[in-house]
Amino acid sequence: MLFTFIYVVFFAALVFSALRMSYENEKIKVDNQKNEIERAHQNITDSITYAEHIQKAILQKDEKIALFFKQYYVFLKPKDVIGGDFYLLIQHPSDKNISFVIVADCSRHGVPGHFVNFGHIIFKRNNSTKSRYESCQNA
Repeated sequence: MLFTFIYVVFFAALVFSALRMSYENEKIKVDNQKNEIERAHQNITDSITYAEHIQKAILQKDEKIALFFKQYYVFLKPKDVIGGDFYLLIQHPSDKNISFVIVADCSRHGVPGHFVNFGHIIFKRNNSTKSRYESCQNA
């Protein structure tokens, strides 16, 4: 009887030890997954914050807008940190009396829409407005 009791206690200790090791292994796996998710979240957050800085650098400053309008206001409130909406003011290269105002809305396209729209801003700033204006005038 004593032998059976010792055998049961020994077996219970083995089972308990195995369960504890299994629990520790699972806990380590969960902690590793948690750390991986936290790193990924931080990388995404850092990237979006950097994109916000790019957006602020590309949008025209108040001093530039003041050259076009005596009174104005800009209401730009993205749904998230950055948005796809933008505005652009372009003065005709040869006729300073002609200006173009572009206001674009990219609703529900979020971050990808933002980068597509800002690609258009960079394109518009780097290409001649004159040739596009003249082709529109001749249409």
